[in-house]
Amino acid sequence: MRVTELRMMQLSSRALERARHDVAKTGDAISSGRRVERPSDDPLAWAEGQRAAARTVTLEGQRRALVSSFEDLQATDSALDGMTQALQRMYEIAIQQANGTYSAADRNAAATEVGQLGELVLAAGNARASDGSHLFAGSQTAAAPFTANGTFVGDDAPHTLSIDGTNPEIRLSGQLLTAANGVDVMTLATDLSNALVNGDQAGITTAVTRLRTSLEQVAGVRAEVGSRMVVVETLDRTTEDLALSSEIRRERALDTDLFESASAWTRALSVLEAARSYADRLHDILRKR
Repeated sequence: MRVTELRMMQLSSRALERARHDVAKTGDAISSGRRVERPSDDPLAWAEGQRAAARTVTLEGQRRALVSSFEDLQATDSALDGMTQALQRMYEIAIQQANGTYSAADRNAAATEVGQLGELVLAAGNARASDGSHLFAGSQTAAAPFTANGTFVGDDAPHTLSIDGTNPEIRLSGQLLTAANGVDVMTLATDLSNALVNGDQAGITTAVTRLRTSLEQVAGVRAEVGSRMVVVETLDRTTEDLALSSEIRRERALDTDLFESASAWTRALSVLEAARSYADRLHDILRKR
C-alpha cells in the first residue's frame, strides 16, 4: 500500500471516529439534559453557568433571611395587637372608674383586672421570635427588654438586612414604648391599679389621658411594622424574580436545548453515515488494487 493510500485510510478513520464521538456526545446531552458537563466542553458557557449558580445561591440565602424577617415582623405585630387589646380594656376600666361613683370593693376588683392586663402588656413587650430572641430588645436580644416593673433595659440598635445594596430595618426597639416616644406603656397598669386601690380620682383621670396616648403610640408602632412588612414583601418578590432569572441563565449556559440537541444529533448521524459510506467505498477501492 502506497503512502497516499495509507494517508487516505488514516483520514477516513479519523473522520469516522469524530463522527461517532459527535453522535455519542449529542446523544449524552439529550439523555442527561446537560450540554456542558466540564470546562473543556465550553469554557465560556461553563464560566457563565458557574457565575449564575453562585448568584442563585446568594439570592436564595437572601430570600431565607427575608422570609425569617417577615415572620419576625408578623410576630411583632401580633404582640402589639395583644398589647393594644389589653390597653384598650384598661382604658375602658379607667373611664368607668373616673366618675367616682364606684365603691372601694368595685375599685379593688377593677385594680385586680388591671394588674392582670398589665401582665399581658409586659409579656407582649418581652415577646420572642421563633429563634427565641426578644423582638423589642434592640441588640440585647438574649435578655428580656423590660424588667418586671416595666423599665426598658434594651437598646435602640437597628436590625438591618443586606439585600443587593439595600439595608432595610427589620425589628423595632422597645424604646418606642417608653416615655421617649410618648408614655411609659409598661407602667400604666401599675399606676392605674394604685390609683384605683387608693381611690385617687385625679390619678384615675390622669390614667385615662395616658392610656389614650398609649393607644395612639402603639398604633403608630404597628403602622411602622406594617410599612416594614411591605418593604420586606417587595424585596422578597424582587429577589425571587432575580433568583429565577439567575437559574434560567445557568440552565441556558449549561443545560441542553432539546430542539437544538436533537437537530445536532440528527446532523451528527448524517455525518456518521456519510463517513461510514466513504470508509466502505475507500476500503473497496483499495482492496481491488
